[in-house]
Amino acid sequence: MKFPLKEIIIFLILTIIIIIAVQIFAVIISIE
Repeated sequence: MKFPLKEIIIFLILTIIIIIAVQIFAVIISIE
């Protein structure tokens, strides 16, 4: 099964955005 390159790139970008958002959220919680 071969995935389209565009879908892989979109998936990777979304994953990175989620990871960054979780990191920021953790920092905000630790500050408060």
